[in-house]
Amino acid sequence: MAASACTQTPAPSTVGRMEADEAQRLTALTDLDQRVARVAWRLSEANAALCPTVRLSAGWALHSARQYRPALRSHAQARFGLRGDLPGVIAAP
Repeated sequence: MAASACTQTPAPSTVGRMEADEAQRLTALTDLDQRVARVAWRLSEANAALCPTVRLSAGWALHSARQYRPALRSHAQARFGLRGDLPGVIAAP
């Protein structure tokens, strides 16, 4: 017994809009990640005197392409030059 299914291909204008939406989502996510990294850096710098042990930190926030869901992954790879699990810098103080 064979089963058949009907699939719909989105119109080209819809595909372009979906791509733009995903690119905007990546931009928003990246902006938030960078903001959190900057706040974390400022908090750790300002409160170093409260720590019993202080260690040096590079202050970078790293990411890789695999951290992104599939819909955003290609945008992240293109935007940041990411390749698989190789890390890239997403934020620096």
